[in-house]
Amino acid sequence: MAELNLFQNHEDSVIAPNKVWLPCAIVTGPLGSGKTTLLKHILRSKRNLNIKLVVHDWAPDNVDAQLLEPSADRNLACGHTVDAVSGGCPCCSKDVLANFKSAVARHIQEIDGTITAGIVDYMIIETSGVTDPVALVKLLDQKFGAMYKARLDVVITVVDQEVMGAI
Repeated sequence: MAELNLFQNHEDSVIAPNKVWLPCAIVTGPLGSGKTTLLKHILRSKRNLNIKLVVHDWAPDNVDAQLLEPSADRNLACGHTVDAVSGGCPCCSKDVLANFKSAVARHIQEIDGTITAGIVDYMIIETSGVTDPVALVKLLDQKFGAMYKARLDVVITVVDQEVMGAI
């Protein structure tokens, strides 16, 4: 049985107040629910935040990642980077999960020591519409190793109102 510590963030800030974390969010939901649209809205309204995106797509050509590139839409503010992870499912394939881990770890390594300087403010991970995010939650919850500086803040599930109304 998994344990849940509702006071983890408070304990971390009291016990290790000088420890630097990279806050992360996972955006998940079924195909066509509006995950990429939500990310575009975040990128348009992000003010001066520097956001790292890790975007997963089942298909070899990651269309969502291409749509979120700063060059794809002139209304998207600069100051974010997109890392595409394609092919397969991280909940089913250890290779794809390893690719996710290396993408997130690469961003952590790139910014190691610079989070406090404001170079990177947030990381958002968008899953494919067929992905179960549990494996990614476990990945970001590791206390040791390459992922120890990632802090999962929230898992956002986007749903289509018409689909939910039909259930």
